[in-house]
Parts: sequence; structure tokens; C-alpha cells
Amino acid sequence: MKRKARTADRTPSPRVHWTFPKAQRRSEVAGCDAHRRRAWRTRRRTGVEPGQRDARGASRGPVPLSPSAVYSRLPIRPHNQRANNGGPKRGIPERTRLHGPHDRPPLPGQPPIDDRMMFAPALLPPLLLLALAGRAQQQQQHFPRTRFQPVHRYPPLPNGIKLSPELINQALQLPPNGHPQGPAQQQQQQSFRPQRMVQLTIPQGVLRGRVLRTPSGRGLVAFLGVPYAAAPLGPLRFKPPVIHPGWSSVLDATAFRSACPQFDYRGRIVGNEDCLFLNIYTPGYRNGQTPSYPVMVFVHGGNFETGASSQYGPQKLVDKDVVVVTINYRLGILGFLSTGDSVCPGNLGLLDQNLALKWVRDNVAQFGGDPSQVTLFGQGSGAVSVFLHILSPLSQGLFVRAIAESGSPLSDWAVEPEPAQFKRIVAQGAGCPTDGPSFALIDCLMQTPSSEFLRIQQESKVFGDFPVRTAPVVEKFNPQGAFLPDEPATLLERGEFRRVPLIAGVNKDETAFFFPVLSGYLRDRSARSATYVRDQLLPRFLSSALRYNRPPTDVVDSVDETYFRDVNPLDTNSVIKAFINMSTDAMFVAPNQLTLAKYSRFEAPTYMYVFEYRGDTSLLDARLGFQRQSYDLGVSNGDELIYLFDVTADGLRPLSSLDSLVSSRIINLWTDFAKSGMAPQYPNFEYPAWPRASPSNVSSYRIGRSLQPGTEYRVEATRFWSGISPALLGQRGSEDDGTRSGALVTPPGYVEPLYRTLAWTMVAVAIALALALIVLLVVLYNQKKSQSFRASSDLDNSRVSGGGSTLY
Repeated sequence: MKRKARTADRTPSPRVHWTFPKAQRRSEVAGCDAHRRRAWRTRRRTGVEPGQRDARGASRGPVPLSPSAVYSRLPIRPHNQRANNGGPKRGIPERTRLHGPHDRPPLPGQPPIDDRMMFAPALLPPLLLLALAGRAQQQQQHFPRTRFQPVHRYPPLPNGIKLSPELINQALQLPPNGHPQGPAQQQQQQSFRPQRMVQLTIPQGVLRGRVLRTPSGRGLVAFLGVPYAAAPLGPLRFKPPVIHPGWSSVLDATAFRSACPQFDYRGRIVGNEDCLFLNIYTPGYRNGQTPSYPVMVFVHGGNFETGASSQYGPQKLVDKDVVVVTINYRLGILGFLSTGDSVCPGNLGLLDQNLALKWVRDNVAQFGGDPSQVTLFGQGSGAVSVFLHILSPLSQGLFVRAIAESGSPLSDWAVEPEPAQFKRIVAQGAGCPTDGPSFALIDCLMQTPSSEFLRIQQESKVFGDFPVRTAPVVEKFNPQGAFLPDEPATLLERGEFRRVPLIAGVNKDETAFFFPVLSGYLRDRSARSATYVRDQLLPRFLSSALRYNRPPTDVVDSVDETYFRDVNPLDTNSVIKAFINMSTDAMFVAPNQLTLAKYSRFEAPTYMYVFEYRGDTSLLDARLGFQRQSYDLGVSNGDELIYLFDVTADGLRPLSSLDSLVSSRIINLWTDFAKSGMAPQYPNFEYPAWPRASPSNVSSYRIGRSLQPGTEYRVEATRFWSGISPALLGQRGSEDDGTRSGALVTPPGYVEPLYRTLAWTMVAVAIALALALIVLLVVLYNQKKSQSFRASSDLDNSRVSGGGSTLY
């Protein structure tokens, strides 16, 4: 009884129910109590109970807790003590509650502790090690591309207000310096998916662009598929471009638009005639200052028949504080057909590029670019376009620097010499009248679908993708408003061009793209002949690349003797190697060298490069499906684009560490040139100074595993082809003069530049004077010796005569 009374007098302690972490997580999800979750996060981070204050009413700082107290707070909580107004939480199964003698009330000032968790401090070291190991493993795993985030539509920026880094960083949720911080952001830096949208007002209307990330994680804004000209449809077909009138509503510029009609690499027809769009990539502003970034406008290649601006992602270039613009222009027959008069003068694709440059001049300031610092650069036929813009009076003042990669206006494929003949071919293929006025032909071609034009283009090929019949033409019939008023060689010789700083160069094995064609020819049984290269392969190539209708025998024999003399005609690999060397010299190296020699005569800053780095991937390898060959195909046409852009092509391998190093070097060279007109801007051990080319010495700059200034590149090849190629001779023929079908006159050889000729003349004169002086000295010496001999003889004779008289 006494014990019972004592028990009855005891004040009952409050009964507390405890839950394990699993039940705790279920209770959080079931209750959706956001306030309680925030309270737990605060408690775990600082060790301070939410709402705790000291005697003065101020919030207390973190309270040092024992390991048991910390662990009691982290994994276990009483489920019936709520953070707001108490009471048991709903939705918790009864089986998760703990009852029994181990339940005890919390100590004053201490959180409730379960006796069964007193072993938690012993688990601290292994748990920390496991957590660190898991964190390291998570950082090593490949981080997937981030998903599209919800669109936050910012209000349009009024005219005159530019993009700011704060706006871009706010859209990307980046710190003020524009670069990601922390492991999570570093893992996301490889993603180029859009995160937010940005709107910008230009004179034509409001654009909605998307925010991307550069490889370094920096934010940039891209406005894609912006129309710069009205759609060339209906009455505007075969007409010069007309500036776009603008739009009334917000234009969605977050995705690429259609390319111009063309065949893709699988032979499928892609694209649409409504294709005159451009893409702008801008880094925005920094430090709240008005930016004035240099602008780089890229013209894609593709033999004036293929290509699109959407294939080249310039994120790596934009990372160097430049605004990059890529453009579409009309291709093929739709872009370069000429009737030889004002009805369809030709060069419509070049006029498209010209209008795009004017659009950049008028609008690029809205995107943070400097319209007075525009660099025009292109590759292949895009490089030819760059040179033609330099020569054209219509493009003067639209750019101040130029870069031409693997293209020259003196190449035989750069300009169509027989536009009237090709006009008849197009008319016949489309079922239109071949004779009659030009407007009747154009009216008929208005009804012809673009797919039919592509078929006609393809049927005109002789050797691979050559000849290129849909090329620019000389508009001698239109001397006032012509884009190209005369032959490029004539304009270069007379100096009728704007003298802008220029970088131009070639790749080491440009014509490796002929490999599939050569393999097909050499696979034939008839190719197993000692004379197949001379009798079949070379005439076919010369008729397509150098545009000879009937290649003269002496030209074929000269090429065969120069390049195939020591080649086994039955060894396929040796024949292909020699053919690639020969065609690279004829189509790229010699035209480039002669162009720069002529260009540099007028004191224009000129720089020549040779790209000879063979990385782990190649555009040709991707085209061939990375089939293993018995030899390396070399550095093919367009391989440098892999290191300048994020090229869109199926099967390209990721860049290795050395590839990335070469990529950073060529990007630094190109962007330094766009900023200052010098490359590199600050020479050092890694970036040696780039010597300027001169008429007497077109020195090269080798871009390989390292950067090395070099001497003139393939001088003998340039000298050889300057006497064979009609384009290099300035004899680009037509169907009327018959230049390309007659016998070749004895090649005049490589015409030495004036300075070199004078130098050798002076050397010859000096040698002649030296020889004359030596001869004179020898003659004088002999004369003196002869006189001495005669004097001594006379003396002896007199002595003999005197002696005789005394004897007698």
C-alpha cells in the first residue's frame, strides 16, 4: 500500500512518441509542412532552434552541441511535437511509434534523446567517410544535360537599352562575374541547353532570344533565325534581295530556321527557299558598362551549293568577348544563275551576303557589337566570298578585317567562266526555251521547283563535286552596279580593292575529300594499267577542276611527270597520295600564294597560314564513318572548323586534351586579329610573332602541335601551276574564245615579283663586274709579265754582241 501511495503521488511524465528517419520522411511528404522542413534545415545547419532568442530579444548564435545531441537532432524527432503549434502530426502509422521503458522526457535545455541512439557518436567517423566517398563519386559521374527550365518572359527592352550582364546572369542564375561557382555549376558548364528567354527591341521589331552557356560556363544570348531580307519567293525569285520590312508581334528567335535548298551528305533534299536568316551570338555587357565588342561575321562554305549557318556553333569564339554572326544565303541555281543581262545578272547569293553585312552595320550595336569593328571570315566558297567582297565596290566600308580559310578568287572553281553556256544547260534541263529573250527563260524557270534545279546541278558534275557551275560571275555587262565588275586577277593587279588587314591560308591536304571518288575509279579493273593515271584520271580531273574541255597532251604529260614520275601506278595508296598532293597544289596552294603576293604589293597587312594539325577527329573521317584506312588521309578541307566551332556533324568524336589546346590557340589567334588587326596581339613563347607576307616572300605560319613561323610554302608547286592554270594565267576563257580547248602555249613559268627580280638582277650584275675585274687583272698581269720577259731578252742579246766584238 505504501508503494502504491507513493506511485499515486508521482506526477505523470509526458509521454513522447519517437519516429525513425524513414517514418519521418513519410510524415514530411504526407503532411507537406514547408515550415517544418525549413525549421529542420535551420536546425541541422546551425544547431539553433528556430525562434530562439536571448534575454535581450536577439537571435542567438549557433549553440555547441554534443555529438549525441547533434545526432539526436538529425535522424530522430518526436513526431508529435510540431514546429508551429504542436499536436500529433496526421498520417503517421501507429507502428512507427516507440513506447516502453526506453522513452524518457528531454532534459532541461536539451533535445529529446532516445537511449537506443546513444551509439551514434561511434558511427560519426565511418558515416563521414561514406559521405565524402559518395560525394567524390557523384562529382566523377557524367552530369547529364540540364532540362529546359520554365520560360521567364522578361518585358521587351525599349530601343536604346542594351543587354546587360546582370540580365544574363539573372537569367542563368550566375554570380556577378558571369562564371559558375561550386561543383554543381561546374558540372553544368558543358550544357548548352537554354535556361531562360530574353527579349530585345530593334528597329524591325521585338526579338525573343535564348540564353546559352559557353564551354567555360559563361552566359551568352543567342538570337536565332532572324530574317534580314524578305523571303525570295514569287516575284522575288531570281531577283536581288529586298530588306525585311519587320514584324508586328514578338518574333521567336530561339530556334534555327530553314537552310536553303540543297542535298545533304546522304543525298536527301533538305531546306526551303525562304532561307534568308542570320544568327547573332552576343556575350552581353560586363560591369554595367556600355560594351563595344568586335564583331565576326562568318560565311559558310560548300561550293556555293551546300551549307547552312546552323551547322556552326560559335560558343568558343563568343567566350573571347566577340559578337559572332552566321548567315544563310541563296545557293546553287537559285543563287548564282546568270542570264548575262539585267534580267538576272547573277551573284544573287553574294548580294544576299552584302545585305546581311548592311543589316549587321545597322543593328549590331543593339546586341553589344561595334559596327566599326567588323571582321568578315569564311571557309571554302565562303573564303572566296570574302575575297570577292574585298574586290567588290558594293561592299566597301562594311568590314575592316578579313580572314579567308581555304579559298582564293584565283582558283579555277571560284568564278564561272561560261555563264551563257550554263544558262542553256539549265534551260534545257528544266524544259524551257534555250533561245529567245532572257525574260522568257526566267518566266519559265519561275514555275520550276527547286528540286529540279538540284537535279540539274548534280548532272553537271564530272569529277566528284566538280566542276562548280553555280559560282559567281563577272558582270562586265553591268559596269555601274556590278558586284564583280572585272576578273579578280585584273582587279588585284590594278589594286582596285580596299586594303583591309587579311589572314588567308590552306590546310595541308585540302583535297583529301577526293578519296571516295578516287577509290571508286581505282577499284575498276581498267585502272590496273600503267597508263591509267595519265590517260584517264588526269584528263578527267583537269577537265573538271581546271575547266579544260579537252586537256592538251603537253599539260597532261607535264603533270604526270611532276607528280607521278616515282609512283607505282599499280599501288592504289601511292596513287591516291600523289593525287591529293597534286590537286591540293592546283586548287588551293598555288592560287592562295599568288593571291597574297598580289594583295601584299599595295602595303595591305597580309598574313598567310598553313593548318597542318591532324587531331583525333576529322570531317572526312566522319563522312567516311571512321573507316580504317591503310594510311592517314591527312588534314582535309574544313578540318580547322572543328577547332573554331561546335560543328554539327554526325559521328564527330569529342576533342582530346591536345585537340582542345590547338583549338584554344587558333581561337586566340582569330579573335586577337578581330580585336586589333594583329595575330597574336601579344607575342610570347607559346604564340610567336606572325611575320607579314610580302610580294617577295609570302612567309607562312604553321599551325600544328605548336605555332611556328615558317618560310614560303611550296614555292616550286606555285611556280609550276602558275604556268598551267588558265585562271592563274589570267586567261579565264569562255565559250567564245576557246582558251580552254586549244593547245597550251609554252608555259611562261612563275613570274617573279618585282623586288625579287631586281635583287637577282643586282646579284647578276655584281657577279659580272667581279668576273670582268678578274679578267682585267689577269690581262694586266700577263702584259706586265710579257714586258719584263722582253726587256730581259734584249739585255742578254746586247751582252752577247759585245762579247763577240772583243773576240774578233
